[in-house]
Amino acid sequence: MKGRVSEAPPRVSRPSLTGRVVRDSLAVMRAWVPLWRPRHRWRSAAATLALGAALLILAWTAPQPVKNLYLRLTSSVGALAKLASLTPASHGPPATVRLARSTMPGGFLHLPPTFTSTDGSYDLVLHFHGNVGLVEESFAVAGIDAAVVILNAGLGTGAYDQLYRAPAVIPAVLARVEEDLVRRGIEHPRRRRVAVTAWSAGWGAVSAVLDNGVLGDSLDAIVLLDGLHSSYLRQKEIDTTRLAGLEAFARRAMRDERLLTITHSEIETYTYPSTHETSDALLGMLGLARTPGGPRPELPALSQFYGIPRDKLVALVPTSECHAGSFHLRGYTGTTAEDHMMHLAYMASIALPDLARRWNAR
Repeated sequence: MKGRVSEAPPRVSRPSLTGRVVRDSLAVMRAWVPLWRPRHRWRSAAATLALGAALLILAWTAPQPVKNLYLRLTSSVGALAKLASLTPASHGPPATVRLARSTMPGGFLHLPPTFTSTDGSYDLVLHFHGNVGLVEESFAVAGIDAAVVILNAGLGTGAYDQLYRAPAVIPAVLARVEEDLVRRGIEHPRRRRVAVTAWSAGWGAVSAVLDNGVLGDSLDAIVLLDGLHSSYLRQKEIDTTRLAGLEAFARRAMRDERLLTITHSEIETYTYPSTHETSDALLGMLGLARTPGGPRPELPALSQFYGIPRDKLVALVPTSECHAGSFHLRGYTGTTAEDHMMHLAYMASIALPDLARRWNAR
């Protein structure tokens, strides 16, 4: 009896995992292919225009919350369009330089659309304390041609003072910036000028940098947004020794050798000198006086404001100002937390234009 020879079943080629995913995805996509086709294109265009007009009418006749949403949305779209129009100048960076944000210890490095470098040289801003996106967009809208580092160390000036008073911290930040620039396509980065900007508690870092002198002659500009404070000695007497480094820098700014811009509110702090009191103490040390009033700033058109209630975006009303060379001090009304935050929100209008004029002119 002859045995039956079993034949191996035919091999069936099965699609790979990637092939099956693509096949299934295409099948799903075909299920969503629209079946409707407009018979008359002009009727479709007319319907679209009519819908837009109806929404516009609804926006202005609807209750106030709906109006506020519409205004915030349109302002955000305008801000995004303005940012999109910010392109580097013709002498800008090579095409291989990657812009936008990257992380670094303690913060972020941002190259705004206005950043330029053809030979590796660049200006640098170190900003202490504040919302990262708001600060990034403010420097772009103000037209600052520089790399921007945003560093946050916590709440209170003590956290910033303790961290950045160590002489090795700032040099480590500068070294990390150059490493990142090399990775972004700048082969031989060379730092020119440095500006330190700070809002609120960030003054602790600026004070430490002035005292330890780690930036040397490269420190060209300081911007303080409602953050200049000192301490009391006795019976509300301000300790001016804590302002000695800033005084020396301010005198150089008065001779146009450096730039110093200070803003302050009217917020009372009770246990330590307010920004207004400390600013008055500095003016006394410099022999300068205020003049009342000043130009009323416009709220910058920033996409970061989308979703913020309108009553939180309070106006900054000028009370006084003082200008001597490249020293600028501006006082504004306001005694609430919202008023304090507005100094950061308005930085592209009340402080950064001073830096843009100085750096963009050289």
